[in-house]
Amino acid sequence: MNLIRLSTFFIAFLFGQILFAQDSLSSHSSFQKDLFERIKDSSEYTALEVMISINYDEGLEQKMNEDLNQLYKSLDPEKLKSKKTKKLIKEIYSQVHAKKLKKYEEEAEFMQLFNEGIYNCVSATALYALMLDRFELDYEIRETPNHVYLIADPKGEKVLIETTNPKNGTVEYDYKTQKEYVNYLRQNKLISEEEYENTPIGQLFDKHFDSNKIINLKELAALLYYNEGIKQWNEEKYAEAADFFTKAYAIYPSANIHYMTNTALINALSKCENEKDFNPHLLADLVNLNEMDNDYAQGGIAHFAYIGDEWMVNRPQADKYMEYYQTLEASIHDSAKLEPYTLDYYWRLSYLQYSKQKLGESLRSLKTAYRLNSENLEIQERVFGIAAEHMMNDKNHKENLDSMDYYFKAFPFLKENQKVMNYYHYAEIRVIREAFHYGNVESGLNLLSQMEDKIQSEPNLTYDENYMAEAYLDLASYYARKENINQMGAALKRGLNLLPNSVLLQNRYEAAKQFSSNWNRQQQIISAMETSEKETFKQQFERYFVNCWENTGSKKDDEEGDYDKNFKIYGYDDDEVTYVLNGKTEKGTYSIRTKSRLLYLIPKRNKDDYIMYKVESINDTYMVLMPLNGRYLSGERVYMRTCN
Repeated sequence: MNLIRLSTFFIAFLFGQILFAQDSLSSHSSFQKDLFERIKDSSEYTALEVMISINYDEGLEQKMNEDLNQLYKSLDPEKLKSKKTKKLIKEIYSQVHAKKLKKYEEEAEFMQLFNEGIYNCVSATALYALMLDRFELDYEIRETPNHVYLIADPKGEKVLIETTNPKNGTVEYDYKTQKEYVNYLRQNKLISEEEYENTPIGQLFDKHFDSNKIINLKELAALLYYNEGIKQWNEEKYAEAADFFTKAYAIYPSANIHYMTNTALINALSKCENEKDFNPHLLADLVNLNEMDNDYAQGGIAHFAYIGDEWMVNRPQADKYMEYYQTLEASIHDSAKLEPYTLDYYWRLSYLQYSKQKLGESLRSLKTAYRLNSENLEIQERVFGIAAEHMMNDKNHKENLDSMDYYFKAFPFLKENQKVMNYYHYAEIRVIREAFHYGNVESGLNLLSQMEDKIQSEPNLTYDENYMAEAYLDLASYYARKENINQMGAALKRGLNLLPNSVLLQNRYEAAKQFSSNWNRQQQIISAMETSEKETFKQQFERYFVNCWENTGSKKDDEEGDYDKNFKIYGYDDDEVTYVLNGKTEKGTYSIRTKSRLLYLIPKRNKDDYIMYKVESINDTYMVLMPLNGRYLSGERVYMRTCN
């Protein structure tokens, strides 16, 4: 195989920082694109299609088949087939060499063989294989790290077809290179740990790298892409080299091609990081190519962290960073491999959002990062910082509780922080106290019951007992304002049932008991006085009202009033009454409400047309009435005296 000389300098890059440069390569042609889509889908394709796809032009496939058929016919197949196998093979070799192989060049492309007769070991071996297929002769293609050749009739004559000097283009591998390659085999589990520990590096390298393998024609065609990758590599075009290696690996997934693809990608990333021009497609290729625990995969993670430093810290370009991640996310096939990138992305995104005081957005980003690594102390610290800032700035304690419930569900570690829980319990009690203070007693009682149940069921919960006692004092104060002294005492007693050692509640409860006793005695006295007053007024009214009463004048706001000067009332037994008002004489009944001292004069003609007065005073000579307009006093006083 034509392996162009490689120096070993690139090994130094394998496990260092990695960088990206140019845009991901597109297919050379629609023919090539269609071919590799079929390869990806495991659909049918031919080795010849692979060979011509590198530099495909319209109609090339037909032209190649015609050239091959013409070459086949020029060999006079009918005559050659009459020869014995060994002689037939030698004749094919001799004539093809004479007709097609003009000049050997290490970097020859496949089509140069047909157009100019310039060849190398891969293209020449491919040509012989295509001819042997037409003669229906069996063969084996042999591959070594530096060369390919062909053995015709491997089960019979075993004729070696050697197209070039295999020593041309060999690679000399120093010990460091060998050691890195063997370590690569170990990381990718191509050799066991026992084999790695017990076998010399050089022996392992010779065994696995410098091997003589049998490959098929499609795999040989893949080596054409491999050789193109080597050419790009030697020109330090690592992204282009990686593209050719990747295509070769899609057809022929050998350890050597895998190794070279990785090293090309690593160097592409290094070069591009130096140029600060990042390409997500190349990083995705590296991620897709490797298992998560090898050094290449870890290098990819380190590269993404480098991009994050550049675009989110050193020279912020958040839009580019987010676009880069979205492309990377769409290009990585295994969601598990994407996780470390998602973690770093959302961690950095949360930092940007936090710096702009977009706390809600920052928290949502942290939620994704925390889901991927709940043990990360930096994530926990930032979550705690946002939660603390939220709690300190949000003065609506009810909404604060809702926010913290969300925090606890998304970030369970917060419930283990005593400072957070202390504030949470403070907010709980604060909401209860505010409910009692503003008269929302039903809501406050429901919340208080929930808190009491929680304390009873979770004995490890710690509340500030003095502040909790204040909640019961607020409830007691609410009942005191409502002059419900018994409920006031019950509220304090309820608090003592939960907090029996609260000196604050004990003192207030004792004071409330004394106040309740004094209150009850006072209410009894007031009730007795009111009863006595009611009885006295009732007795006075019943004694003096049955009489003739006439208006002697009225006053309103210390000025003479305009109440009907001819107003008269004739009170009789059995609640009968006659009254003269505004020139009309009405007969009917009267009634008195002793507590409110309201006098109703109700005409027989229409009981709904009654008039009301408040009896301010009455004796055997005088009576003072205060007329009502509807439900309200008019503000006027009518002074009545007994008629002559």
